[in-house]
Amino acid sequence: KKFVSSPFYVVLSMAFTILVGYVIGAFYSTGSMSSFGYGFFNMNLNAFINPMSRGFTNWSSVLPVRPNILGQPEAFNYLGIGIMIMIPVSAVIAVLHYKLNIFKECFGFIFNYFGIIFSTAALFIFAVGDWIMFDEIQIYRIPFPASLMEGLFGIFRANGRFAWLLVYAIVIAIIFCLTRCNKKAVTNVLLALLILVQIYDLKDVLNSKHSYFTSSEGDLQGQVY
Repeated sequence: KKFVSSPFYVVLSMAFTILVGYVIGAFYSTGSMSSFGYGFFNMNLNAFINPMSRGFTNWSSVLPVRPNILGQPEAFNYLGIGIMIMIPVSAVIAVLHYKLNIFKECFGFIFNYFGIIFSTAALFIFAVGDWIMFDEIQIYRIPFPASLMEGLFGIFRANGRFAWLLVYAIVIAIIFCLTRCNKKAVTNVLLALLILVQIYDLKDVLNSKHSYFTSSEGDLQGQVY
């Protein structure tokens, strides 16, 4: 277990991944494997609170749509109001549960799951891409060489989707922290509240998808297949 959680294991895993990529031809600068998209279909830093996706104008019944440019609607990572509310709630529960041991627990978690944390952070950075933006504000642009953008990175195209792992990690962390509550009834109430608020927030898109799968009229976006 200590070996699996060690930085050496992460470096070794990356080395083998690079080796396999080289063997299958991922590092050719040109070719049919690579296509336009990386950096265009990137992730805006507002993605976690922006209810706009490429296939649906607004996923939220509460929050307004925030600005997206280029192909950023492809990088849909909206958390939902239920998850947003439970982030601070679960953090408070964790602090109350572990008290003065909270820092020890955090450092222990980082040590035991370093590989997952490192991979999640790396994929998040990859999802943001070379254009680092919040709403319409361009914070910074990383000057990646064109050969890298059009070659290796182009294999992945819609890089904004690589932040999904972080979304899953946030949801799992919230559920874990809520179950740390000393009173099971409180945990049950909070989990039920999370689900109800989440359903209310997403009710329009849920109704739309229901219509989409039960009729031939398409959803609210007029998509008919």
